[in-house]
Amino acid sequence: MREEVEVSEINLVDMVKLLWSKAWIICISTILAAVLFLSGTVLFVVPQYQAEALLYVNNSSVSSGSSEIIVSGEIDAAKKLVDVYVIICELPSTLETVIQKAGLDMSVETLAQKVTAEAVNDTEVFQIKVTDSDPQRAARIANIFTEVLPDKIASIVDGSSVRIMNYATVPTTRSSPSYTTNTLLGAVVGLVLSCGVIVVIDIFLDKVKNVEMLTRKYKIPVLAEIPDLYDQRSTSKKYRYYGYSQASQSVKGGTSE
Repeated sequence: MREEVEVSEINLVDMVKLLWSKAWIICISTILAAVLFLSGTVLFVVPQYQAEALLYVNNSSVSSGSSEIIVSGEIDAAKKLVDVYVIICELPSTLETVIQKAGLDMSVETLAQKVTAEAVNDTEVFQIKVTDSDPQRAARIANIFTEVLPDKIASIVDGSSVRIMNYATVPTTRSSPSYTTNTLLGAVVGLVLSCGVIVVIDIFLDKVKNVEMLTRKYKIPVLAEIPDLYDQRSTSKKYRYYGYSQASQSVKGGTSE
């Protein structure tokens, strides 16, 4: 015997109407999720501050008092040295020296997670960024790096040096988290989840709630609608009959509205 499989089709127009009818639920869910994400960010996420210091890479053949013309080859060589300097900046021995000079109570691994070094726009300038929950400590660590790196680099790489372009200043604004971004993220999560729950419930709901559900979901023509006589709220409602007059007469003793 061939089994009949019932396939439930999802109509886009009906889905839009469904979501529109539940717009108040979606709005409340979106607002609550946004407030929840914002509250969680303010209460449980520690603000982080980022201090930055800039250093310039140059070859020993190019000095401040020299009248030599800086050729493009020397500049290219300086750019390539930036990658080497970044590695030196992240060496455990360099980090250990910074910890000792700054008097930090943290491990080398912890400091490594707070520090990033990278070239600026593919130039011979590289930047040291220190992220910490204390803005003053972040600036102090970044400036200690500018003191340690020149001697460290000179002891490893011959024929090159580092010049400090800009010392780190105490940051006045947090680098993370972003309250606006997290609030918008919460609103999007609330919107998507509320819409998803409404759609899933409608798809798997097998209880007839109203006439619209019969006509929309099950495609069944409605001949009559009888209110719940046990519901006190329905006693003031008028009987509504649809379809054949014979059906209405049999229900209401031969009279129709």
